[in-house]
Amino acid sequence: MDNVIPVGTPVWIADWVNTDTWKPCPVCFGKKRVQVILGDDTVISVPCRYCEGNNFEPQGQVKCGHWAVGTVKIAVVTGYQVDTREDGSLYTRYYFNMVGYGEERVGRTKEEALAKAQVQADAANARRDTERAAEKYRDGKTYAWNAGYYREQAEYHRRQAAIYDKKAVVMESRIRKPKND
Repeated sequence: MDNVIPVGTPVWIADWVNTDTWKPCPVCFGKKRVQVILGDDTVISVPCRYCEGNNFEPQGQVKCGHWAVGTVKIAVVTGYQVDTREDGSLYTRYYFNMVGYGEERVGRTKEEALAKAQVQADAANARRDTERAAEKYRDGKTYAWNAGYYREQAEYHRRQAAIYDKKAVVMESRIRKPKND
């Protein structure tokens, strides 16, 4: 209870949002069809199943969602409620003129609120990736779907590698060089 923010204290509230973007299908590259080479070297063209929509017709593009930090606002705490979770830990819900927000969105500083929102966005992205991976192993997935899944994963990990390369350069630049006498 020591870390509960008292009533009347101004705090920062941050949220995380899902942004949907469309990109060309990684299997058919927007052509809506893929070519299959049969065992006798005959080439046939079949509809792409990776980018098929609700009407079972290929769309040529796929929707990609990504969670990110959204808006940040300042408000004054007008009340709070402390509850116990099933695991026995305490959870605080803060109220601002009858609107409640969980402790995962409220921070004493703007940076703290943004950091909490980033943690929640990262967790939402991890859940999405886990669900996507589980969907891959569902019965009835085609080779085209699996090819698209692996291309999507390769692209994701290339982006992650680029981010960590940049972070490594920044950290290396901060290493103190020994003074030569």
